[in-house]
Amino acid sequence: MGVPTLYWGTARSLLLLAQQQEDLRFQEVLTQVRLDVEQGSTLSAAMARYPELFNAPFIQAVEKGEGSDLRAALHHLAHPAD
Repeated sequence: MGVPTLYWGTARSLLLLAQQQEDLRFQEVLTQVRLDVEQGSTLSAAMARYPELFNAPFIQAVEKGEGSDLRAALHHLAHPAD
């Protein structure tokens, strides 16, 4: 069965983001989120474990995107004026 291609791309993106972080706590969280995704968790469920960093509207937007177009949902979160 394996992990869907979307999640391999998501895991790779999380790895790159973690490597770029100067904040060690955020780097650790992104690493754990990546590991959770690699083990089959959805991105929203993995992020929801850290409500101090990812608020409910953010998690809900990611969750909604997982059901349709995750890339578009994440772009909207990063650029809400678009």
